Amino acid sequence: AEILQVDISTIPHLNDLDLGRPAGRMEYLSVLGSTLLVDCAHNGDSIHRLLTEVATNDNWVIVFGCGQEKEGRHHMLRVLERHARQKSSETMIILTEAGYNNNPPLPFTKRAAPAHELASALEDAMTDSNALRVMQPASPSVSNALDIALAEAKHHRAGILVCGSVYIAAEAREWAAERDPTCLS
Repeated sequence: AEILQVDISTIPHLNDLDLGRPAGRMEYLSVLGSTLLVDCAHNGDSIHRLLTEVATNDNWVIVFGCGQEKEGRHHMLRVLERHARQKSSETMIILTEAGYNNNPPLPFTKRAAPAHELASALEDAMTDSNALRVMQPASPSVSNALDIALAEAKHHRAGILVCGSVYIAAEAREWAAERDPTCLS
């Protein structure tokens, strides 16, 4: 077998590519003057790493949703609850559903965990009810959850952290671009 060696610096436009983080992975956006951190962390370990990474900023409104069949859903919720207990201030978690009312539709093999089921499971995991404020909006769409999170973030001078699902992350990016078209440029 022959080994092919290529000097990639000679390939036109390759140096112009932005090979940074992929969209939805520790992606910081500025939306209407507020920080939005979108990460598609979708298991307990990745959510733990995400929360460890952002621990220097103690003030986040968390928007969380995940799949109905998601193995490890309860582990993710325990990690979020543990994070809230370790903080010096109350944590707000707004629960949401990707593709709520089929808008946008999820692939036929995917179903979002209903926000009320996530709320129930999170409340079962809570050991200190003073550390966590759980919100389950009447309309648990990602867009509605983020509108609420933006108002809360502005009121409490907090950032917004979105996690739990690739689908939630994608809808959060769409919401951000609709609210502030310059945020993705």
